[in-house]
Amino acid sequence: MSGKSLDSNQQKRISQSHKTKNAEYGREQSEAEAKRDLFPRDDTINGIESLDSGVLRLSSLPKTWLFDIDGTLVKHNGFLENGEELLPGVKEFFENLPNEDIVILLTARKNSQIPALAKFLQENNIRFNHILPNLPVGERILINDCKPSGLKTAYAISTKRDEGIRFTLDIDKGI
Repeated sequence: MSGKSLDSNQQKRISQSHKTKNAEYGREQSEAEAKRDLFPRDDTINGIESLDSGVLRLSSLPKTWLFDIDGTLVKHNGFLENGEELLPGVKEFFENLPNEDIVILLTARKNSQIPALAKFLQENNIRFNHILPNLPVGERILINDCKPSGLKTAYAISTKRDEGIRFTLDIDKGI
């Protein structure tokens, strides 16, 4: 948001959000928090302190990865235009996923479109365990409990459509 001026309607929304959050949570909310709530970054990660370094640091425990396909791994609706196209950073990211991790791909595509998609992904060494088709086009929500040690076990990453994966994975054996 820095560097962008806000019009009067946006200022009112921030002010109202600020008041609503204060009443709802019984605590002070800064104007910066209100702006963040109304104007999230293009890439946001819930449950992670910061991704500014471009590194996603996780434990060495085996993981389950859930990836949306169109706009995240391949060009959105590219299969309807010129054919499938991997987005930047996808191949490299998948090369670094630990072999014991499970990869589940999510899509609103129909069952009939999955064989061609699966073939394209396999030809490009994008490994997966399952593809779940026919999903709604709305939000994808993950809910999980934390480990007794306090280890967070759920993360949500929203990326800007068709920009690919712009961070690397760091498996920290000390976590």
